[in-house]
Amino acid sequence: MLRKFYSQLKEPLILGIVAVALVGCTTPVAEQYGEPYEKSPKLAANLSVAQSAQDAGDYRTAVRIYKKLLDSNSENMEIAEKLGETLHEIGAYHDAINSFKLVLSFDHENVPAIMGIGRSLLALQTPDEALVYLGRAHNLVPDSVTALAAMGVANDGLGENLKAQDLYRKALEIDPNANGVKSNLGLSLVLSSDYDEAIKVLTEISFKPDSTARMRQNLSFAYGMKGEYLAAARIARPDLPEQEVQENVKFFKLIRNSGASGPQFGILFEDEDKVVRQIF
Repeated sequence: MLRKFYSQLKEPLILGIVAVALVGCTTPVAEQYGEPYEKSPKLAANLSVAQSAQDAGDYRTAVRIYKKLLDSNSENMEIAEKLGETLHEIGAYHDAINSFKLVLSFDHENVPAIMGIGRSLLALQTPDEALVYLGRAHNLVPDSVTALAAMGVANDGLGENLKAQDLYRKALEIDPNANGVKSNLGLSLVLSSDYDEAIKVLTEISFKPDSTARMRQNLSFAYGMKGEYLAAARIARPDLPEQEVQENVKFFKLIRNSGASGPQFGILFEDEDKVVRQIF
């Protein structure tokens, strides 16, 4: 029963890594690994085709092209980095890590590759290992909102909610408009049973012109865990069928009546729509 209700809440209950540009990582890829190289017209054209497929969400086509290009351009780390990104998108996390490690063998301070390994380790449900790499990225780029937010997700995955909240707040000091980080913070506050503060944080982002259904469902979750079921249903209703609204409310009641708290809620920690940790 718990898992049935839980499955209805996969979309609302998310702690996501916000896609924010890494500050300080503006060196062109072609110059990050030693001497600049000249792209042949054919290579440039094939990279453009692969990038277009990647941008369109056709990750498997992009992976196929990047792999073929890397076979014949084994020292071109732009290709290896792009391959790692697309492998991560299709859920081939071990292969993605290997691709990013290849990049690091040429440049051990390449922050996108370090972050890529951290993200893939989160996806493999190993937040403790992910923190090693995410911490490296943070040390190299201390003002990276992405690194701070990812470290927050990892700490929430370990049940270290107060540490996670501190990291989210540090990220928000750098970018006060990072609504995804605010959503992470709100959900982390729910995990630590600070429902009123969670509702305050999530309300701030849930009714703006650019707010998403996910943000509103997160707010619904906060109300539900506080025991304000009518408010939880009211907020969820514009975005969910009535049956799912009622199943969510049943789930909230079930969790509250069970006496579970913190990580026992069974929250999904999610990285760009890929489930990375599930705690029961």
